[in-house]
Amino acid sequence: EPGIGKSSIMRLLKAALPKHHMAYMDVPSMDLGDICMPVIDHENKVTRYYPNARFMFHTGEPVIVMLDEFSKGPDPVKNMLHPLLEAHNPRLGDVPVHKDSIIFMTGNLSTDGVGDSMKGHTLNRIIPLTIRKPTFDEWAEWAMDNGIVPEILAFARQFPQIFASYTDPSQKENPYIYHPNRATMPCVTMRSLERAS
Repeated sequence: EPGIGKSSIMRLLKAALPKHHMAYMDVPSMDLGDICMPVIDHENKVTRYYPNARFMFHTGEPVIVMLDEFSKGPDPVKNMLHPLLEAHNPRLGDVPVHKDSIIFMTGNLSTDGVGDSMKGHTLNRIIPLTIRKPTFDEWAEWAMDNGIVPEILAFARQFPQIFASYTDPSQKENPYIYHPNRATMPCVTMRSLERAS
């Protein structure tokens, strides 16, 4: 669901794998030139695709690539990123991915109504995981470790319904949470609580 901390996964991975390079990609804002560019190999009289340096593949070392909001990206961009999803011989352009690299993508539930879509051949190459919203106790532990002010913690304790999900039919009237039928209305998310703090 929107605002539950999907993009924070990168920080957790950086802490767990400090020797990996990090490459954050905001897929909806990318164009083809942000991914690879053709270059001429005059010696062999061919062209090759060289990936953008921000993918960090030129280092020859493991990289964690986060394809954030992949499911909202333009189709040509998604198609160019698609070779990263290959189980055997993943690559970008003509550059292979280090065997210890991690490639993952984020997006929203299709029921969120915020423009996410993926084609069957992409879904066939990934392992989808649905991340649930935290409970108050889970979020409070994170909040205390990350400097969330006491006023926000008190609000969250007083109104635990902010941790409910619109996917629960009993929450149809919950005025605090994101709901696709009220997508233009303000709502409380883990992101907005952090910003408010």
